[in-house]
Amino acid sequence: LYYGLLGYADKDFIASYANWRPLVHPEDIDRVERDLGQGIKTGGGFIVDLRMRTKDGAWKWVCTRGKAIETDAEGKALRMVGTLSDITERKALETRLGESELHFRTLANSGQALIWTSTPDKLCDYFNEPWLAFTGRSLEQELGNGWAESVHPEDFQRCLDIYVQAFDARESFSMEYRLRHHSGEYRWIVDQGTPRYDSKGEFLGYIGHCLDINEGKRTGEELERSRSLLEETSSIAQIGGWELNTRTMELLWSNETYRIHEVEPGQPVTLGQAMAFYVPEHEATIRDAVQRALKHGTAFDVELEIITAKSARRWVHVAGKVSAERGKVHGTFQDITARKRTERAMHSALRDLQVRQAEVEALQNASTLILSTQDFPLAARHVFDASCKLIGATAGFVTIMNADGGGDEILFLHPGDQPCAVVPALPQLMPHRGLHSEAYKQGVAVFENDFAASTWMQFMPTGHAHLENVLFAPLLIGGKAVGVMGLANKPGGFTKRDARLASSFGELAALALRNSRALQALENSEARFSSVAHTAVDAIITISTDGLITFFNDAAVRLFGYTVEETIGQPVTALMPEAFRQAHSEALQRYAATGQATSLGQAIERTGRRKDGTEFPLELSVSSWRTPEGLYFTGIIRDITERKQAEAALRQTSARLQATLETAMDGFWRVDMQGRLREVNEAYCRMSGYSAQELLAMSVPDMEAKEAKEEVAAHIRYFTTHGHDRFESLHRRKDGTLFDVEVSVTFQDTEGGGLVAFLRDITERKQAEAALLSAKDAAEAANRSKSEFLANMSHELRTPMNGVLGMLQLLMLEELRPSQQKYANNAFESANRLLSLLNDILDFSRIEAGVLTFKQEPYRPGDILEATVGVFAHICSRKGLELNIQPDPGLPANLMGDEARIRQIVFNLVGNAVKFTRHGAITVEAWHRSLPGDSPDRLFLSVSDTGVGIPEAKLGTVFDRFSQADASYTRQFEGAGLGLAIVRRIVDSLGGSLCIESEAGAGTCVILALPAPVAKAEALAAQAEASHATLEQSRPLRILLAEDELIGQMGARIMLERMGHSVVAVNDGRAAVEAALEHEFDCVLMDIQMPEMDGLEATRILRSTLLPGGEGHMPIIAMTAYALSGDREKFLAAGMDEYIAKPFQQDDLRALLQMVARKRRLGTLQ
Repeated sequence: LYYGLLGYADKDFIASYANWRPLVHPEDIDRVERDLGQGIKTGGGFIVDLRMRTKDGAWKWVCTRGKAIETDAEGKALRMVGTLSDITERKALETRLGESELHFRTLANSGQALIWTSTPDKLCDYFNEPWLAFTGRSLEQELGNGWAESVHPEDFQRCLDIYVQAFDARESFSMEYRLRHHSGEYRWIVDQGTPRYDSKGEFLGYIGHCLDINEGKRTGEELERSRSLLEETSSIAQIGGWELNTRTMELLWSNETYRIHEVEPGQPVTLGQAMAFYVPEHEATIRDAVQRALKHGTAFDVELEIITAKSARRWVHVAGKVSAERGKVHGTFQDITARKRTERAMHSALRDLQVRQAEVEALQNASTLILSTQDFPLAARHVFDASCKLIGATAGFVTIMNADGGGDEILFLHPGDQPCAVVPALPQLMPHRGLHSEAYKQGVAVFENDFAASTWMQFMPTGHAHLENVLFAPLLIGGKAVGVMGLANKPGGFTKRDARLASSFGELAALALRNSRALQALENSEARFSSVAHTAVDAIITISTDGLITFFNDAAVRLFGYTVEETIGQPVTALMPEAFRQAHSEALQRYAATGQATSLGQAIERTGRRKDGTEFPLELSVSSWRTPEGLYFTGIIRDITERKQAEAALRQTSARLQATLETAMDGFWRVDMQGRLREVNEAYCRMSGYSAQELLAMSVPDMEAKEAKEEVAAHIRYFTTHGHDRFESLHRRKDGTLFDVEVSVTFQDTEGGGLVAFLRDITERKQAEAALLSAKDAAEAANRSKSEFLANMSHELRTPMNGVLGMLQLLMLEELRPSQQKYANNAFESANRLLSLLNDILDFSRIEAGVLTFKQEPYRPGDILEATVGVFAHICSRKGLELNIQPDPGLPANLMGDEARIRQIVFNLVGNAVKFTRHGAITVEAWHRSLPGDSPDRLFLSVSDTGVGIPEAKLGTVFDRFSQADASYTRQFEGAGLGLAIVRRIVDSLGGSLCIESEAGAGTCVILALPAPVAKAEALAAQAEASHATLEQSRPLRILLAEDELIGQMGARIMLERMGHSVVAVNDGRAAVEAALEHEFDCVLMDIQMPEMDGLEATRILRSTLLPGGEGHMPIIAMTAYALSGDREKFLAAGMDEYIAKPFQQDDLRALLQMVARKRRLGTLQ
């Protein structure tokens, strides 16, 4: 039998080493003799793959195994026994596996898709070269979970949840996330993963491909491509899908499910029609399974037979589960006809094994089977049964070590039972313990004939079948135990011979496992290749050396318009324009003759021809690969029509840009990172006086007249960080003259970097700016002159007005006849109107100068309304007008703001309304509102009248200064036209808003809104304390009055004396100083402008002589006809304590003296 494997008869050879050695292939003899010698020397046996010559002269791959059956004292083998197995087919499969793996990797690395695969434990075991090139990391860094290090932290958890959820459900997924590019940039990719299965439906893990979508190319076409990918993946794995809507009972099939049933895809199929495909004996089974799923939510997994639409009988594996939240039942549908045929064939072979065979015959039969099938459980069953029959065991099992260190039982035998069916999907965990663990540890067969009395019984689980004796043999691959075969209950017990036989059968089982895994790897590699090729974005076409197409992927179908059936076996020249076909054929012939090709391994541009005859530009990358069948060429093809169009558009744009730069008025530079000029336009040549050739030999520092070379370099570094800037500089012309330029610079973040600058000659603008500054200085000087004029005019007007009003106030305090009282009142009213006009002019001057100041303190809006009644009620009554004051019931009692300015606004508006209203009424309304967001609360005031109104044409100018609706010489109403202008300016300065509604002859309504938060308790308390101080009755004071204008002096003195104070009056500042130093006074009223010595100088002298602060501090009150902004601050800075403007009212003077006296007593004067 040994030589019969090689075609020789026993009579052809005498068994000897000398006759055996010439049959070994010369390339294998040294290795074989080395391994044999080592096995003999150590007594450990050997397993050697080698080629031996058959009788017909051919070389056959065989595997020889030997074990020592007798050794000397040193362990050297004296006698050995061995087997010889034909492994030619296994070697061919291994060669195919390598070629398929090479083909897969060539295709995976030829496109732009980033491809990965993972194992059933969720860990990634493969990444293609485009992936590694994208991340810039090594394969070792990416394997397992290493790839997740490059996922953006914000996307990681979301991606992990999607991946794990899909993985656990064995569902395809698609997700978008950011992956770190080798440049450090995070780029958006779309990652689509699909579960992988072998032909038996065993889950292998996932395969996925990723596309860079960072440029925004996430279009509907890509989404459709992703859906096609899932469909194609299912087709490749021959696994269909189905879904049943439990609400509508609508049934959906995938394309693969249609294909298995041989029904046209897309054709509607009802649940009843789907059930009718099953053979009668199986139809009830599937109906019951579906009904249980619908009623109880029970998942099912069955194998049944159907009759297709074309009358073909097929076995299918149907699985389904319920998705309650979605209201659907969905599952898979796989054609397992081939597997069923194989199983039937194997079962038939087992039934035909009727007689016990000899040891060598049993080993031979087992070797033949394990090399002809990849179904390991089937092969293991055959080996196990042969072992049991040959050795005489009546019970036993076979297990394979799993990843957890336990054993997955794949078959079991016990007396009285039939041998178990092999169901790898439902393993029974068998932990490694007891005697069978020794077979794992030692790597040799062990047995125990009195098992019940041995110490190994302690490891037996309760309820285990009774065992008289046991034998365990390891399954070894490469010297490592990967499983164990256990035998038991042999009548008479086991022997060493049984152990050796069991070891031989264990080796056969291990060989079957290795062969099964090799075949499975081959299938996985082929499936991976097909999946990658058909999901690639680019077209992939493979041709033979004679130019015939052998592979045509889905992208190629879309690109060229041909179906796969139309292209396979056809010349590839059909995809080329006629003009290029001859050159391609000659190139193939030249490569066949010389082995040289100029286009291999590089991207080239060619022209393609579609089925409809249209031609298009394409980019082609070709690689070659060799198999035992011959040489093949694979091309990766991309349609570059859009790129060509973009390049043409870019050339047109560049030409237009160049023409624009050459005709532009502004200068243009392109500068490298060293500051050298690389491009200039004609405009800058005209500016500088240099030619373009001269400028291109220069650098930026050569043109700069303000900055040194180091400063220019620093600016260039600044631009690279900040991107762009705009600034002004000074350049030097060729003739040495200087000119101002405005420079706008932008950094170009491209290869090599650099700057782009646009330069504008702003010499004329600079000259205009200089002239403007000069004009500004002149205007400011004129404004100062105006202010000084206003101050002087204020003083000159207020000084006599002070005397007039003072005398009139004194006169009005006398007992006068009614006619005299009327005359005095009219004179006093006229004087006040004149003073009001003067104050309006000064207020407007302050507003226009932007120096009007505003307070922020508590005030009572009700007091302003009451004051309005007090001031205007008499006037309205005299004119026969009705004055209505209507505060909102919800108006807060206290608000924050400048009471004086608000009072001024109301008085101006009411005064204006009274002036322009002959009959009817004036209505004043007030309300308060809180606004949403951060906007402050608002006080709303409305003043409406029934007066003459304002024509629509005049509404836009009523707030202009010196403006009235009637500007003629015959106008009926007095006034300078400043009231509304001042109102508008104050409202704007307070941050408020104002609107006016009017109709000529019908009246006017002015509404304004002012910021007015409600006053807080702390502010109200402080104000109450100050008010109390003002109202507090004070004792008579000793007052020094310094006033050079005798009438004003007399009026002030009499007012003070009538208040109960004693007064000493002097005419100038010097006299005031002497009096203050000689006598003791409670207060000094000091005029500012006086002869000999002004009030400011006198105050400084007194402050430097007298003790400041506390009760010893003598208050000095400024009394002046100056009333411009800033006067009060100037007086206080000179040492004065308070300020009163002339002319003043008696009540104002009394309140000021009371406040100053109280501050002195409290020691709060400064």
